[in-house]
Amino acid sequence: MKTFKTAITICSFLITAISFAAHGNTNPVRTEKGKTAESVSLSVTSLSQMDSTSDYKKFKKEAENKISENERSIAKMRSDMAEENKTTRDKYNERINKIEQKNKDLKKKIETYKEENNNPKWNAFKRDFTKSMDELGQSIKDIFKDYKK
Repeated sequence: MKTFKTAITICSFLITAISFAAHGNTNPVRTEKGKTAESVSLSVTSLSQMDSTSDYKKFKKEAENKISENERSIAKMRSDMAEENKTTRDKYNERINKIEQKNKDLKKKIETYKEENNNPKWNAFKRDFTKSMDELGQSIKDIFKDYKK
């Protein structure tokens, strides 16, 4: 019988907590154990922050891998250019330098990004960063294509 009462108490607490969280009520509701609906709401928020943190870590790791790949491509371009005449080297070195600088800027941007639990800011950062990485990747492909001609 005690287990049944405990189960009913827990269920009623959860229903109340969910109800208050859904309606944005900031008045805490105390249960028999002294917990409040706010503490349950904070737990839910903590879980979403943990999800955001793992998303950030995964995104950062993928970005760092892509940046390293870009660095290898840039190094390959530089070594290929070493064999060319001065006019061709000068023409491509300027473009390579710009690409290399963009890659360094993106590397710094991902390293210095302060992990925020503000989902709209994180999504905006991720969208802008991905767009910049895609543009840089396209620039690298274009310079390889132009050089091979």
